Amino acid sequence: MKLKIGTYNIQHGVLHQKRLDTGEVAVDLAAVAAVIGTHAPDVCALNEIYGNEESRFGNQPRLLADMLGYPHRAFARGIYHTLGEYGNGLLSKYPITAQRVVHLCIPPEKRAAGARHYEDRALLVATLDVKGTPLSVLACHFGLNEDEMTLAVDTVLKEADAISTPLVLLGDFNFTPETVHYQRLAAALFDTASLVKSATPTFPSDAPARKIDYIFTRGLTVRDFICPTVVASDHLPLFTEIDF
Repeated sequence: MKLKIGTYNIQHGVLHQKRLDTGEVAVDLAAVAAVIGTHAPDVCALNEIYGNEESRFGNQPRLLADMLGYPHRAFARGIYHTLGEYGNGLLSKYPITAQRVVHLCIPPEKRAAGARHYEDRALLVATLDVKGTPLSVLACHFGLNEDEMTLAVDTVLKEADAISTPLVLLGDFNFTPETVHYQRLAAALFDTASLVKSATPTFPSDAPARKIDYIFTRGLTVRDFICPTVVASDHLPLFTEIDF
């Protein structure tokens, strides 16, 4: 069977074009929902999303699931601040039979002085029941500093080694293909963007210059890959079609 997988850093629904045009920071999930709805992935990972009912913007995985008709959803909190729980989400047309959160955090006492902004990040590890066959989906958002990226890659590879089912690793990795971090993951997993010859930069969406979002797979046959040039979030979404 064919399965379409997507990943999208939605910046919690900030209207990117409006911010560029007017400087106003307005949040409306309708724009990113329209993008996801147009491409209709069976499974879609979401970065930079609020995941609790008490957050300023509500439970965004639930809101998007309701808007788009996804019966199953998951959330992994990376950080909690005054606006609510923030992290990674997952929308699925198939049951999520297991989920857990693996934190990707450099302790404060080990953070490099003068480095870029540190932020506690999370890896969502979910198991989906796709018509009786398990599929592992790992949704992530890596940090900006070298030590954060090294920790994240180490953790992801360890998690992948412990998984025997076909898997998908996807999200915002904050590194480009020239880095050692990318090369380590690409040596163990298949970068679905390699199906196309173009560079497929994903950030910023209004003038894409850097490829930092990816969909990696293992144990799956990849049939198609698309990076739509649509300005809703500050990132472009990615979609891939696999045989499952």
